[in-house]
Amino acid sequence: IAMISLIAGSYQLIVTMVPISGANFHKVLLQTTLGAKMSFLSITDTGSILNRFSQDLQLIDMDLPVAAINVVATGFLCIAQLILVGVAASYAAISFPFLFFFLYLIQRVYLRTSRQLRLLDIEAKAPLFAHFTDTLKGLPSIRAFGWQSHMEEKNFELLELSQRPFYMMNSIQRWLSLTLDLMVAAVAVILMILVATWKGQDTAYFGVALYNVVLFTQSIKMLIQFWTNLETHIGSISRIKEYSEKTPREAPIEAGNYSVPTAWPQKGKIEFNKISAGYSQTHLAIKELSLTIEAGDKIGLCGRTGR
Repeated sequence: IAMISLIAGSYQLIVTMVPISGANFHKVLLQTTLGAKMSFLSITDTGSILNRFSQDLQLIDMDLPVAAINVVATGFLCIAQLILVGVAASYAAISFPFLFFFLYLIQRVYLRTSRQLRLLDIEAKAPLFAHFTDTLKGLPSIRAFGWQSHMEEKNFELLELSQRPFYMMNSIQRWLSLTLDLMVAAVAVILMILVATWKGQDTAYFGVALYNVVLFTQSIKMLIQFWTNLETHIGSISRIKEYSEKTPREAPIEAGNYSVPTAWPQKGKIEFNKISAGYSQTHLAIKELSLTIEAGDKIGLCGRTGR
């Protein structure tokens, strides 16, 4: 029954729900980006926008469903192991409230830290993506001026910075493993004390309890890690939600007749008002230039070295 339920739930989540949710999230991102104001697009890093279409959508489509399935399956597994421990050694169940309290404290600290590190990991990759796209766009200029080594050094520097949150994530996962192992070791010590002091009890029950305590270490560790991954991946959904709500958009075009007249434009004019420019190498300087060009005017421009 457990295997059939797991297969049915996984099929419903991955095959049915994930494609629909992925298409909807991509549609929201695409409509928000296409409808954003040009002022917003000009000041926003290209890598940050690409990061939402790449890493955020990948976490939502690929990692979030797997994390949800793992949380449910591992949660039922931990409950079953605790029931076996409580039935086999009833006095060991006294430690369960303290166990749950420490698990809550560990999960609270680990979840808040890992969530921030996951967001830092996503944000740290945005400059790397932006640098890569800028390199592709300016590849002819880079080759012409011989800037290959400089761009490689910049790429390696951004790559190094983007990996720092990933290394910190591994560090706190090692801390989580150590803390959970020490906690479950305390439960095992309590169980062994009961075995040594409680006479007349069937030792087979204690064997079942001890075996499930050892398995509970790995199960609770996986549960907290899967739960944390679920929470951090949900952060990608919040990022998309925040992006779609806070991005300034252009005013919608109202329905009406916007046909252009045949003789349009009847009069053309370009105005340059108080423009200043300078170039140090040729000592060319233009200060307070005001120029009006109307249709039909003929303008001749020439340049020379000097002021």
